[in-house]
Amino acid sequence: MTLVRINPFAEFERVARHLQEATKNFVQEERNEAPYSVRADISENEHSLFIQLELPGVLKEDISISVDNERNLIVKGEKKRNEENSKRNVIRCETNFGKFHRSFILANDLDETSINAKFDNGLLALSIPKKKKEEIEKEITIN
Repeated sequence: MTLVRINPFAEFERVARHLQEATKNFVQEERNEAPYSVRADISENEHSLFIQLELPGVLKEDISISVDNERNLIVKGEKKRNEENSKRNVIRCETNFGKFHRSFILANDLDETSINAKFDNGLLALSIPKKKKEEIEKEITIN
């Protein structure tokens, strides 16, 4: 049996953050700055969980990856507008740009201290190893 510490207000805080993000996106759309959405594929095998994010046109230097105290894996960054295009008279612009933010709640069986990240050709690949069963379950002796 696993004991889990519960913060009854954590879900309210999480919902408030999502509402705040949604409001930000709504304001950006009014200014004709559509939020940049990132698509993700998630898979696993017996040893690891894999997350692959599509980030075409984003530079490696403009991406940050972190894990917070609530075990949220956060990927954020910005796809910047091409400076060359800003000097031209643009007739039509269908490409998205702007800041992006994705978060994923990590299960307790994942080792958040050993995340491996690779960025190649517009794809960010994250590999998160699973903890061994012995590390998850600990035997407690009764005195």
